[in-house]
Amino acid sequence: MIYLQAFIAAFMSAILRGLQNKNIIGGYKLLTFVTGALMYTVDAVTVYFIASEGFHIVFASALGAGFGYVASIRVHKVLTAKKEAELKAARKAKDRKKMLKIIRELREAGEIQ
Repeated sequence: MIYLQAFIAAFMSAILRGLQNKNIIGGYKLLTFVTGALMYTVDAVTVYFIASEGFHIVFASALGAGFGYVASIRVHKVLTAKKEAELKAARKAKDRKKMLKIIRELREAGEIQ
């Protein structure tokens, strides 16, 4: 049972740390605050329940951490999907405006009809 707890604790910690990294880089202030509070909670619970068991749980913790970091990539994509879609649409609109500007300049120069 302690191995499962170690795996889950490391998994959750890794997810939160991976999310926090992406949140800070992306400038998501609210998500950064919430994730920071959750990170502290997971760390405190981990110390309370698992730290007294010794070093033989390192393997289970390492597996949990590895899977957690990979999962954090997917979780972050889900949490920020709406904002990323808005950003993509804005970029697309900007490119379209640039294309229209170039076409207008070419028409004014008489290079195209």
